[in-house]
Amino acid sequence: MNGLCFKSIRQLLLVIVCVLSLLLAGCANQNLTPDPSLIQIQTPKPEAHCGPGVSNALGLVALSGHEDIPVACGRETPLAGDHAFPAEWRQAADAAYGVEIPTGGEASALNASDLIIDILQTSSEAITIVAVGPLTNIADALQKAPEISANIKEIYVMGGAVEAKGNVGNSGVNIQNEYAEWNIYIDPVAANIVFKSGIPIVLIPLDATDDVPVTRNFYKALDKNRNTSTAKLVYELLTANLDFVDSGGFQFWDSLTSASFTDQSIVKFEELNLSVVEEEGPESGRVKQDANGVKINVAVSADSKKFERVFLTVLNWEASVQ
Repeated sequence: MNGLCFKSIRQLLLVIVCVLSLLLAGCANQNLTPDPSLIQIQTPKPEAHCGPGVSNALGLVALSGHEDIPVACGRETPLAGDHAFPAEWRQAADAAYGVEIPTGGEASALNASDLIIDILQTSSEAITIVAVGPLTNIADALQKAPEISANIKEIYVMGGAVEAKGNVGNSGVNIQNEYAEWNIYIDPVAANIVFKSGIPIVLIPLDATDDVPVTRNFYKALDKNRNTSTAKLVYELLTANLDFVDSGGFQFWDSLTSASFTDQSIVKFEELNLSVVEEEGPESGRVKQDANGVKINVAVSADSKKFERVFLTVLNWEASVQ
């Protein structure tokens, strides 16, 4: 289903998070200039990124200049059920959406869940995970080694649609479901395992990502500010997919999640009690408010202009880790 990589260094740069989300996201607005004061260098916060191909993830790691980030292959199937992304989508992702990705190094000998376990068990401090795909590998790791939850500070999750309309039913793949978002729909059982784990969850659902659409305006702004290999790659990705940009259905899903992990002021949060519908049917994978559900910090909206400034700054920021 996916690949997964973690970053564990003394100071984590937001640029690494964005590089690892490039194949899945874009951004918005115009008349932007980089503002280095918006960059926040973080204390150690290893991250998880799920992608359609280990080789692409390794290439993005190489592009970032931090080849020490391990990349592992994840499960090909959900923990339960048979939900899957459309085959043509996976093929497009495997082909890097028509752009050339650098050749990277070697993948970890461990599978994704075992890599998660290994990193958590050997870390001297609590780790924050940023999950931008289905939660299968994290749930698998928690089931294999429940004790690792004590060493997870929090998990940022891109997934779900609380008050917003889901994106599964309107994807043109003949699934009758207007409530679910794809990452949760793929493996709702895994999502419930993670939500109920007792680990603090920060959810970035479509309610917030709908506020940061990819537009021609941002594309034009990026054209004027693409001074690094990372910025150039994002520009190439958008250039190769302008039809998707113009469709209005492209939001900066994963990178908003990554950016909110770095600067929570980009989004507005509310604490909500949530549960995930596991049963098959027209609500399978739905994240809904439930008085008996888990209390989760949910992003209900996003500041698109601030997000765009942060993202554009990150893409054009050249700095080495101290």
